[in-house]
Amino acid sequence: MNQSSFVMRLGYLLAWILLFSPPFLIRATGKEVGYTLLAALFFYPLALSRKSLTFCIPLLILVGTANIFHAQFLGNMINEFSVATLLRTEAHEAAEFLDLINRQMISVVLCCAGWW
Repeated sequence: MNQSSFVMRLGYLLAWILLFSPPFLIRATGKEVGYTLLAALFFYPLALSRKSLTFCIPLLILVGTANIFHAQFLGNMINEFSVATLLRTEAHEAAEFLDLINRQMISVVLCCAGWW
């Protein structure tokens, strides 16, 4: 492997790790950094195939954007309890929640999603 190929793969890896970084919005402890790096490295082979990238990148952007929104509004990341609550929410509860959301926060989240 020549040096330019190595540098390109290192750049891919750093960009891939960036897609896994929304948990750092809440806390950036050593344990959290370790878990994030481990997850990014575990799934990194998916970044080396163009076919898997067409599925993985939009999915990671969607999950990252949802986590950014959830972290800004509720102060924690999406977990199984958040998903269970979402599944039990009725339409009028969702409408009340949407009325409470700060419009500036929505624009920040959309900017972050657009940046990715």
